[in-house]
Order: sequence, then C-alpha cells, then structure tokens
Amino acid sequence: MNVEEQRAFTNKLTQFVWLFFGVIEGLIAMRVLLRLIGANPQNPFAVVIYGLTELIVLPFASLTAQPRVDDLVLEVSSIVAMLVFAFFAWVVVQAIGIVFDPMRRRSSSGGDRETG
Repeated sequence: MNVEEQRAFTNKLTQFVWLFFGVIEGLIAMRVLLRLIGANPQNPFAVVIYGLTELIVLPFASLTAQPRVDDLVLEVSSIVAMLVFAFFAWVVVQAIGIVFDPMRRRSSSGGDRETG
C-alpha cells in the first residue's frame, strides 16, 4: 500500500470512528434531553432511546446523584458518560493516526525527515 492509499485508509477509519462515537453521543444526548423534559417513558420513541442507551450508560448509573423535580431528571451520570466516550473517541483517533499515518510516524521518529 502506497502512502496515498494508506492516508486514505487512515482518513476513512478515522471518519468511521467519529461517526460511531457520534451516534453513541447523540443517543445519550437524546436520553438526557428526554429525561430532562420529563418525557413519557411509555412513549415508543422514549422506549427505543432508553433501550438503546441502557447498556451504554449502565457503568455510570450510580456514579452521581440525579437531581430531580417531579418527573424532570438531570442524568448527570449520562453526561459524564458522554464526556468519557468523547475522550475515548479522541484517544482512538489519535492512536489510529500514530499507527496508520506514515507521515506522522516519519515526522515523529526524527530520523526520516527530508531536508531541503
């Protein structure tokens, strides 16, 4: 694989990672919004969102208290989950760049730099 093909592969892989984690972040954000506005938990849309995100936010569920006023809930733990997933996505993208981007490896190694 030449440098151009390798760079194209790295870009596509990076885009896929951002898309994957973006979908997760969006689903969690919808969950936070639905809980914050006191959406009917029996509504089919809410059922789908809560079902899709339940396992994703489960590790963070008991991390913090959830401020509540009647049916309005601020899921701080879900917001923390969003921050953790955003950080994890950034780390994965950086790792992809380090492993697969030949120009990044060349410039960081110090020995292969071209002088002009």
